[in-house]
Amino acid sequence: MSNLRDVRESIEANLDEVPGVADNLHAIFPKTIDQFESDPRVSFSKLDNKWILEDDNGDEWEFDEAHKRWIPSVRDQSPQAFDLEL
Repeated sequence: MSNLRDVRESIEANLDEVPGVADNLHAIFPKTIDQFESDPRVSFSKLDNKWILEDDNGDEWEFDEAHKRWIPSVRDQSPQAFDLEL
């Protein structure tokens, strides 16, 4: 599980460095709780205590409250999705 945590931290740390990614996400993903509640792609996970968004490609994102931005979710990912050695 620590490998997945490392991958997530790496994704979060480098997300803003990918040209256009942060700008595009901010343009198409909801930004406020009112928008979350009215967007059919967004649900609140009581188990994880966070907002989850499933985009048009079927990828899941979770809202990082501390940084006020959407980050890729790794909760449903297998190590194979990240090509990790087991």
